[in-house]
Amino acid sequence: MLQRLAIRNLGLIYEAQLEFIPGLNVITGETGAGKSMLLDSLALVAGRRVERPPSLKPVEKTWVEAEFSDFLLDESWFNNWQVDKEKTLIIRREFSGDGRSRSFVNDTPVSLQSLKELSAILFEIHSQFETQRLSESVFRIHLLDKIADQLSEFEKYKSHYQQLSGWKNQLEKLEEYNKKLQEQQDYLCYLFQELEKVNPKPGEDVILEEELRLLSNAEQIIIICTQIHDLLNSEEKGVQENLRLISQLLRKLSNMTAEGESVLNLVDEIQNFIQELETKLYRIKEKVNLSPDRLMEATERLDTLNALLKKHHVQSVDELLQKKEEIKAQLEEMAHHSENSENLRQKIEQLEKDLFEEAARLSQKRKVAASRLEKDVKSHLKEMGIENSVFKVTFSRFQNLTNNGIDSVEFLFSANPGLEPRAIQKVASGGE
Repeated sequence: MLQRLAIRNLGLIYEAQLEFIPGLNVITGETGAGKSMLLDSLALVAGRRVERPPSLKPVEKTWVEAEFSDFLLDESWFNNWQVDKEKTLIIRREFSGDGRSRSFVNDTPVSLQSLKELSAILFEIHSQFETQRLSESVFRIHLLDKIADQLSEFEKYKSHYQQLSGWKNQLEKLEEYNKKLQEQQDYLCYLFQELEKVNPKPGEDVILEEELRLLSNAEQIIIICTQIHDLLNSEEKGVQENLRLISQLLRKLSNMTAEGESVLNLVDEIQNFIQELETKLYRIKEKVNLSPDRLMEATERLDTLNALLKKHHVQSVDELLQKKEEIKAQLEEMAHHSENSENLRQKIEQLEKDLFEEAARLSQKRKVAASRLEKDVKSHLKEMGIENSVFKVTFSRFQNLTNNGIDSVEFLFSANPGLEPRAIQKVASGGE
């Protein structure tokens, strides 16, 4: 309840403080006494936007302060707005001389939006032809939840619904991102399959280049190797034959002088080198392939590899293989994105199923509360002399979940017999 209202420098009121008692409080006064200023001050506490309210002393600060007790606020509200929870709730709105305003709840700065949310729970301003909160579907649902004593269950549902909305937004962004990736993924798949088909081996380009040098010069290589072999092994002038003769002479010389033996060892070493030379020449000739088919095959293979090197902007087959692994990693990451989307979609489906069950339980309790409300309102209407009135609470179900569940609630009213009950905001007079 509103316990205290303090005003400073607002309209015709320079300073005033009112204290209220439980139950009905009536304020009377002449026209221009400032009764409307009291309602205006409450509107400011409720977060109404104004540039600078009128005041007796414009250069001075204007402020309004309202204190409430016995309020019905969940712990979550205080946690969300980081406001200390105390026995009383003090809302203060200040305006400086230049028109800037600040708002506080229990001395904690808050936004105008928080004031609007808070005031909607704490109090309601009724006046004839003023917009009535009974016309708001959210208020009607909130009222039924209060009667059903399920505000905490409703807050739990809202929390889960917000989580669902967050997941749906996340999924939408993921799917949009995946759609953009699809074209890139198709192209990367093409590149990877092309590399898989060619299947290059590490160092293959170097090996092929060496092989092509041999194949391109095969005849010359064989001729040169043969000539060297002939020079080494000719019976008339061959190096091997001459070294054999020199070795025989040096053996005789070694019997005559100590130095002859060391010279003989040098000749033996030369003969070993010559033999190794012949072995290598033989291997070179063995490697040479005079097949034109193999030459064409190796040329085409190297051309294919060089085309891939150019396409992927790399210098060697080893770098190309590294590029292939990078493409593979990108494709796996893209597949992971798709998997994430599917996992999130499954979580959304499960949460939606759970929320429909929660919403159904809330709806069931609201309908029980609606029956109680109908009886109480009819009883009060009879006390007020409106005995033939009709008051009904009707429900319709949304196909999809909303922030308030699956219910759309209407309050129907008819004050006169024979008239079909209609939405209360459309048929009830100001007094009613």
